Amino acid sequence: MVPIQTHPLTGKSPAIIYKNLENGFKAFVLARRIIDSGKKILAVCANEDTAAKLSRDLKFFLGHPEQVIEFNASPHIPYDHLSPSHLSETNLLQKMFHLRESFDYKAITCSLGSLLQRWVPIELLDKYSLNLKADQEVNRPKLLEHFALTGFRKTELVEDPGCFAVRGFILDIYSPNYRLPLRLEFFDEFLDSIKFFDPQSQRTFGTSLKEVKIIPARQIIFDKETLSSFREKILPLADQEHYPSHKTAALLEQLSSHLYFIGLERYLPAFYPQMKSLLHYLPSQETEIFLDDPETLGAEYEKFSQRLKKKYQGCRELSYGPESYFMTMEEVEDLMAP
Repeated sequence: MVPIQTHPLTGKSPAIIYKNLENGFKAFVLARRIIDSGKKILAVCANEDTAAKLSRDLKFFLGHPEQVIEFNASPHIPYDHLSPSHLSETNLLQKMFHLRESFDYKAITCSLGSLLQRWVPIELLDKYSLNLKADQEVNRPKLLEHFALTGFRKTELVEDPGCFAVRGFILDIYSPNYRLPLRLEFFDEFLDSIKFFDPQSQRTFGTSLKEVKIIPARQIIFDKETLSSFREKILPLADQEHYPSHKTAALLEQLSSHLYFIGLERYLPAFYPQMKSLLHYLPSQETEIFLDDPETLGAEYEKFSQRLKKKYQGCRELSYGPESYFMTMEEVEDLMAP
């Protein structure tokens, strides 16, 4: 097949649009391109159903399901006054981590909405991740404070990502970047061993690991820097929108008390002024972009933009405009421009 249009990704890597590729043949062509070029591909589809279908087909043709990442936005938009589930958040952070670390994936599929959405900055994973080594001296109270700060939930048993449990000198934690939870065993103040364990049987297996990385389990981290940014950004917004002062004061009080509430994600731009595109998470020199059916993508963009505008106009809570949560198509094209 011959590309009908090419663009570079951040000025370095080509993005390709093909026409008239049907169903499984589309995935076959992309798989062959991945194998022949040795590069990764970001495949952008009109909606999540189409992206999921392409993902399944790519897994088949590449032969290794772990080489394909399905990167989907939350089904809720900021004006819905809803929050993603804890499992959805840990799943998102796990995928961000794998994109950030350039693990052995070959393809990423996403909907147009996921491509347009602004995500937490890459630096979040670096700043709030924690490296632990066997035989390392550890201040356990501070370690537990860190887990709570970065969104981990304390439970009796650790069975799901984003949870931790403490039993004497044993600390179990399920970091989103691992497929299985970790058991940390201490001897006094020293980390004696680190092992994976089965969340069903709760039994460890394998030899002790030398080092592990624990990444955040939630996007919004309540610390001095993020809360200061929130206060600095939210007060002008409240004044601009003529938001009742008593509601603004109540909101600031909730956050000062580190209270996480439903719908908090609509304030992400206040916590992190430098929200990033999915494109910023990808290794530009190694990534090509496949745009599936440009005409359908264009029509979907118009529908999506109108939906956002309507939701924003009908929102009664303090919120930013759509441009703070999603990029315009022009911004995406700028990132792909020579």
